[in-house]
Amino acid sequence: LRHHIGKSFDQIIRDPEIKLEQLLSLDPAIGDGVRKEWLDQIELDIKYDGYIARQERQNSRIERMEKLRIPEGFDYDSVESLSAESRLKFKEVLPATLGQASRISGVRTSDIAILMIHLGKKNGSAPI
Repeated sequence: LRHHIGKSFDQIIRDPEIKLEQLLSLDPAIGDGVRKEWLDQIELDIKYDGYIARQERQNSRIERMEKLRIPEGFDYDSVESLSAESRLKFKEVLPATLGQASRISGVRTSDIAILMIHLGKKNGSAPI
């Protein structure tokens, strides 16, 4: 615990080597009367908070992609930086949204990003 001096409680508990029980053993009065299941849940919530926040941001981004409409009759040939393979697949499938386009087999992630930027420019909005 020496290398944690000066750090906040949640910074210390995020360390995978540190267990909440170790910290509570320094001052047993802190966790006195608190059920072990609750302490375990508190520890997990703190340790995984960053991962959960990242997943929530990703879910939000996916949700926005699902709603970003591709105009009917969109000219994929006008987006020069799309790969030939993705351009062909887009023209065959004619996805209605960016989310649908992202699920087309063989379409590159980079092409989805390019399409997203292009659609954002056309709609006058920022990329997702």
